[in-house]
Amino acid sequence: MAAWLALLMATGRIGISVYIITSVPNADEARAWAARYLGQAPAQAIDQAAMVAACAIALGILVEISRAVRR
Repeated sequence: MAAWLALLMATGRIGISVYIITSVPNADEARAWAARYLGQAPAQAIDQAAMVAACAIALGILVEISRAVRR
């Protein structure tokens, strides 16, 4: 459950970052949106969300391995 929640939150954060990067034409306005909704630059948010997604996937794999070993 924790792995799915972390993966969902990471993809949402990546989606918001990509939306800000691609949809806001003015750079100053894009920085303001990023500060308001992400708390940091969109590129940094994508980097952190990708790391969270990778950890969530690894956690999910470990849970599936432990379930298989238990059976």
